[in-house]
Amino acid sequence: MKKLLLALLVIVLVAAGALAAFLLTFDVNRYKDELIALVERQSGRSFAIDGELGLKLSLIPTVTVQGVRLGNAGWGSAPDMIRIAHFEAQAALLPLLERRVVIRRLYLRDAEVVLERNADGDANWTVGASARESTLPAPAAGLPAFEIEQVSVEDTTVRYHAGTDVPAREIHLKALHTSAADRTTAIALDMQGSVDGRPISLTGTLGTLAALADVRPLDLDLVGQSGGVRINARGSVALVQAAQLFRLDVELAADTIAALGGAAAALPAVGPVAVAVTLTADERGYVFDGLHATIGRSALAGSGVLALAMPRAHLRGGIEASLLDLTELLPGGSDKPPGKGERLFPGAPLPTAALRAIDLDFDVQADRVIARDFELAALEARVLLANGRLRVDPLRADSAGGVVEMKLDLDAAGDLPAVALEMRGRTVVAGQVPKLLRAKLVQGGPMDFDIAIKGQGRSVAAIMAGADGRVRMKIGAATMANKTAGVASADAVFDGLRLLNPLASSDPKTHIECAVVNFPISQGVAANDTGIALQTDKLNILGGGRIDLQTEAIDIGAKPKPRAGVGLNLASIGDFVRLGGTLAEPRVVTDAAGAATAGIKVGAAVATGGLSILAEGLFDRATVDDDVCAVALGDKKLRQAQAKEPTSAQQQPSALDKAGDVVKGAGETVKGVFKGLFGR
Repeated sequence: MKKLLLALLVIVLVAAGALAAFLLTFDVNRYKDELIALVERQSGRSFAIDGELGLKLSLIPTVTVQGVRLGNAGWGSAPDMIRIAHFEAQAALLPLLERRVVIRRLYLRDAEVVLERNADGDANWTVGASARESTLPAPAAGLPAFEIEQVSVEDTTVRYHAGTDVPAREIHLKALHTSAADRTTAIALDMQGSVDGRPISLTGTLGTLAALADVRPLDLDLVGQSGGVRINARGSVALVQAAQLFRLDVELAADTIAALGGAAAALPAVGPVAVAVTLTADERGYVFDGLHATIGRSALAGSGVLALAMPRAHLRGGIEASLLDLTELLPGGSDKPPGKGERLFPGAPLPTAALRAIDLDFDVQADRVIARDFELAALEARVLLANGRLRVDPLRADSAGGVVEMKLDLDAAGDLPAVALEMRGRTVVAGQVPKLLRAKLVQGGPMDFDIAIKGQGRSVAAIMAGADGRVRMKIGAATMANKTAGVASADAVFDGLRLLNPLASSDPKTHIECAVVNFPISQGVAANDTGIALQTDKLNILGGGRIDLQTEAIDIGAKPKPRAGVGLNLASIGDFVRLGGTLAEPRVVTDAAGAATAGIKVGAAVATGGLSILAEGLFDRATVDDDVCAVALGDKKLRQAQAKEPTSAQQQPSALDKAGDVVKGAGETVKGVFKGLFGR
């Protein structure tokens, strides 16, 4: 018996020695060419191992590979999709007896990965020969379970390019480590790296190896940090197509919006920022629900669904805000008057490409909206964007003691954007408008206004250059501060009224009873002979003229007339005021003393008493009590004074009489002169 046992022991030792000798002399590189050919057949891509294959034998054998390259798609931007300088894997032998493949450790160093899509939406990571090209058998059922206990990645770069119109992104993993004690223990994650050059860290847990092996949803609990941004995410993520791909409760905090990076980096450093939202991906798309966000002073809540449909994504939902402070979120602008040569209408191209990138169906409600030049309360708006056509209809809000309504239609689907804007205001108090309030220009002044603009162009300036529409505004009782003439300050309308008032230079304030601006717009020209009226406690002023919206040049004239019982006479205030310049820089170009040299071309009437025609014609045929505001609105015509017997003084020849035939038919001539004055 002892001899038998001894013989068996010798056989085992010899066999073990032979196996050890075989393994010690085994050269895995003999199979490198076969391995390369196998990967190329399976992937349909070029594959190379530039270095050596290594095998360290033990109960946990280690395989090492140097210089691995997997080719890119034919349309790719780089020859290789994956380049790995060093790769090694440690596999446990004993679990194989239980039909389990256990990788104790997977290590990757100095790798580069290029992920990209082409213009047709194809992804370069979609690899593999088609079924008819593949010579490999179909995978057998009941494959062994596959587990990876530890993963370590160092100095690896992943570049992602989603398309030709999207900037490429770059993720650099300085160090990434995952580990799990066993199949039922949560996988621990610790990552340090950068995204587009911004440092980022991520720690937490990623579910269990058992869930990963069984392709069940993974429970996540992660904490990330990048500069001044901190984010917590808790929930679950499915690894295969399912009714619900993921559901995460996300909390984000940042010192400022600018700290978020990317597109938000262009925003100001307003903060702090706090966001809480539940994100879900299901058959509807990406759903955000229970959104609560504070950004500086602004606070909002909402929900919505983002569907990544082709050819454009579609976002529908709504937000409700207790406060939107646009002075923080969208700063800019000032009360400083435009510089010399500046234009009122910007010539910068409209962002039409952004309108064609996504479709929207969104409702907006806000208790209060603060902007530099206006404030809104009880805002309700519906925003629709489809196929590059933006519609805001309706928009309604309380503003400055009144109500404002607006409709906007901006169609950017075609080559030339088309705009239709309607804005209506009722009893909006001028003195409560922020810009006028800061300038202390007006007290009171309830306004009713109607504005309609239609036009086409690639910028606001181009649209206004050929626009059709109207501007109609009526202002009630107000007190206006008179500032130094020629200085544009807070508002084009009130500055224009001040410049047309000959008493503004001597009186500290103007007590307005009513004022009107009423101009129809046709092919980029706003013109109305009687489109401007100002009725004060001392004067009735009626005027009109022409504004070229393409050049922004203005030619406005007005005739002041003292009111009954005031004690003013025409000689003391001047009998005609003319404004020129531009919308951004209006200026007085003529008065009673200088009208004849101001470039008013009215033929022989100027040389032979044209001022008399202007003084005695259009407005002097009205009584001092005429309602000039009603005239400017078009609700009433000028009343003519009753004919009276001329006095002996009146029977004396006047300059007009001396002109003879030059000024015959004074009534008709007045009309022609006034029209000629303003280019009509």
